[in-house]
Amino acid sequence: MTALGPLRPVTWIAVAIIAAVSYYIVETARYSARALGIGQVYSDVNITSCRQIGHGDLSGCEDIVVDPETGLAYLACGSLRARQRWAHPDDPYDFAHEAEADHVYVMDEGDNYSELKVLERLGDGTLQPFSQDFRVHGFDIYWSPGSRQDMTFMFINHQLHQNAISIFSHEYGTDYLVHVETVASDLLNSPNSILALSKRAFYASNDMKYLHGIRRDISNFLRIPNTHVVYRSEQGKFSIAAKGIRYANGIAKHQDWIYVASSGDPGIRVYKALPDYSLGLRGRIGFKDSIPDNIFVDPLTGQLYCASFIKALETFRYFKYPSLNTTTTAGTKILRITPQDDTGSRFDVEPVLIDSGRLMPSATIAAIQRRNKVERLLVGCVMGSALLLPAGCVRWYSNDKLFKGVPKFTRVQPKGSRKVVPIEASDSSERPEVDTGSIINLSPKNVGKMVLIGGAVVTCMGIVGVATYYVTTYFYLKNLWPVPADVESGEARNLLYKATYYEHLSPDKDRALSALERALELVTAQGNSSPDSVTVLDIKVRIADCLSGLGRREEAIELLYQVLPTLEGLTARKNEGLSNDGSGDVAQSKYFGVHIASAESVLRRLAMVLGQTCAASSRFEEAKRAFAIGLQTVKQAKRNMARSFDSEDITKYTDYDNLNQEEAELTVQLAKVFYDTGNSQVAATLFQGVINAVKQHRAQLDLAPRIIEDMRTFKDGWLCLDALAMMYLARIELDNGNASAAMPWITASRTIANDMPLHKQTPRCVDCEASLLAQLGRVAEFEGNYKRALLRYRDASEYARIFFSDLHSELDANAKRFESEHGAL
Repeated sequence: MTALGPLRPVTWIAVAIIAAVSYYIVETARYSARALGIGQVYSDVNITSCRQIGHGDLSGCEDIVVDPETGLAYLACGSLRARQRWAHPDDPYDFAHEAEADHVYVMDEGDNYSELKVLERLGDGTLQPFSQDFRVHGFDIYWSPGSRQDMTFMFINHQLHQNAISIFSHEYGTDYLVHVETVASDLLNSPNSILALSKRAFYASNDMKYLHGIRRDISNFLRIPNTHVVYRSEQGKFSIAAKGIRYANGIAKHQDWIYVASSGDPGIRVYKALPDYSLGLRGRIGFKDSIPDNIFVDPLTGQLYCASFIKALETFRYFKYPSLNTTTTAGTKILRITPQDDTGSRFDVEPVLIDSGRLMPSATIAAIQRRNKVERLLVGCVMGSALLLPAGCVRWYSNDKLFKGVPKFTRVQPKGSRKVVPIEASDSSERPEVDTGSIINLSPKNVGKMVLIGGAVVTCMGIVGVATYYVTTYFYLKNLWPVPADVESGEARNLLYKATYYEHLSPDKDRALSALERALELVTAQGNSSPDSVTVLDIKVRIADCLSGLGRREEAIELLYQVLPTLEGLTARKNEGLSNDGSGDVAQSKYFGVHIASAESVLRRLAMVLGQTCAASSRFEEAKRAFAIGLQTVKQAKRNMARSFDSEDITKYTDYDNLNQEEAELTVQLAKVFYDTGNSQVAATLFQGVINAVKQHRAQLDLAPRIIEDMRTFKDGWLCLDALAMMYLARIELDNGNASAAMPWITASRTIANDMPLHKQTPRCVDCEASLLAQLGRVAEFEGNYKRALLRYRDASEYARIFFSDLHSELDANAKRFESEHGAL
């Protein structure tokens, strides 16, 4: 509806934000569909000679670490059912599964495996079974440089009451681990994988910021980059080493390079360890149609082996219900990533195994084991029931038919600029480039596509946003400030809606005045509205309110005095009729909101506008009379309502409470006039009456829960009145030199103001808080603490400035005055 006028800049900003968010969601959905494998068809590759071992024993092996010297493989395995507790913390869980702890196994090249007992040492030196919860996820091993026999195991331990890192010592050749310490930190609320740097120091990935509820679901769906890598120092201090990662997963190291799998933005982030042990991002290897999990670095070749999920929706289904492993079609892709140089910027990527779900539903780790001339690939799954041994995978190299291409590698430039640098392969002429899968891929084709899609989305969302804004605003005005039925002209009705919009929703007194003056001309000319009709009188009162707001107070007062006798006569006749027959319905309204024209509501509005305008013009006696007329009219309206009060009508409770609030408002205004004229005693009595009215309102609210919130204003308006009355009582005590008596009022008033949400604070509440800060300055001044007084005066001025209070100039001048008298202190 164009009659409402142009949109404010904040509206255009809101439309732009909505469009950007919509584009992000659309792109996220499109990208997620590709990464999750929706619509993808996979063929099995290199699985003909695969076999399973350790069925039942080697179940739930999330991670595998291989000793590069002995070739022994260490496996962290556990109960599939027990893993449901930390994998799906919001689901119902049978704690009986906690009876059996997880296990650590060591396996040689002949498929012989044995368990390493998890022990702890007592004070007398004896060993006993580990008494804490032991629920392993990722783990890593540190070999002491002086002796390879001395090994330190670090486990991600999802204990019942916390997520922690449990550290154990192990001597090669023994069959047990000895607990050293278990550490936890607020920075590690959801640890996933760990990289051991010494016997105490490590990096650990944190895969989620929120562990429960809707925030976890939203964060995962929108792929919000809110996870990180944590560093623990030798001294035991935790710090964030790298952040802004979408679901940080596996972490591994080769030479000076740190690799972190990002499952939310499928790929591997390449970092360089800095002197302070923070991680500097150097680039990213993008995955197109799979989601990475753990990373294994072959110490002999420096190649990365990454287990990744294909058909990820099926993977999530299986992980949640592992008993369905006989029917699931979740799959696995094992990728081998070969660095092409030592700059960390060129990588060759090839799949070494693709399993569509026949052998193992979604592997989480793939590790190379070399021992006694045996070279093989070990594949484990956190929710799998056995270990997978694909024969021949290690020596299987890229096949032109199976090779999917070499991904681009996004390097992060020192000054923050980003560009895509293609990686060259040995036979790149025959191998097509593959998109990284990242949304930010600044190739000319993608930039053009993003501009076109973004422009279309912004245009569509802008049109929808503008239309929605106007439609909702129109119905909001129509329902809460309806135009009287006797206004027949469509132009006049639109002008009145426009005026209401500029009076209440987007304050602009000039535009509101123009619309009201034109509407008055049309309503007067239409013939069925006399100059003394309530509709015409209401428009005139609103015009006077606009004139007063524009500083044209004398014109406003003159117009209001012209309207006053007519309204008083209409109200008197109405009240006389109600007194005679005891029936009738009086339209209840607040002076600042409702546009249902009744003589009583218009007269109350007139009394408020006239009183405030006269007070601003220092015509205090006229202001007192005006507020007295308003109070008399409110009391009469309450008497009229009491005659026909229907206890079954919910709206009657709210209407009566609104009248009480309006009476309290008029009382506050009258008390302010008495205070400004130096009659503090009467003012204090009136302010105390307002506080009592607020207490009565609270009591009625408890006894009569049928009082509902009025959409035109806030029930918190009562709180504003309460705080305002207390503020003035404190000011009166300070004027009398009684700072100790003022402090309780100041404290109580500030408590009310601070408890109120910012979005519900009216400008009057802001003025009240600024004044209270200034009064604290006066208290400090009385006590002789000039430094605190100056700070409080400055706080009051700054608060008024930040929240655009009309008191800013006055409070700023007061602060400067005090500073000039007492110095900067």
